Amino acid sequence: MSTRPIEDWLTSYLEYTKKSEPPILYKTWTAISVIAACMRRKVKLEWGTIDVYPNLYIVLVGPPGRCRKGTAMSVGEGFLRELGIKVSSNSITREALIHQLKTCSDTHIDANGKMYLHSSLTIFSKELTVFLGYNNQALMADLTDWFDCG
Repeated sequence: MSTRPIEDWLTSYLEYTKKSEPPILYKTWTAISVIAACMRRKVKLEWGTIDVYPNLYIVLVGPPGRCRKGTAMSVGEGFLRELGIKVSSNSITREALIHQLKTCSDTHIDANGKMYLHSSLTIFSKELTVFLGYNNQALMADLTDWFDCG
């Protein structure tokens, strides 16, 4: 007998959103992004000499206004905000994003009692170009560097 309220969060999320308009792929990837955002830097896969964290860059692509990307994302973003997961602004400068990362630091104590400091921030932007801006190569370079959690 399971003590978990739900057996499978992803399946339960899709059941919860089944009457909404977006395609199931948008809802699935939104759910996956919520899981990764909740794991933050508290969960890792030790793979040889490197640690792999649940960092994801997920981009929902489709024609504007017809596929309901924003509708799919809104449900997941609501869960994150309710849980207190730190979410960045939709539109932000490189400098402001660096400041948000610096100020969202948190600690995590692992199963062995060792304490870790991390700065985990989720970005939920319904329009990629609103977040990135046009031709913002410095921000793109930073996002690429930060992905590996160096």
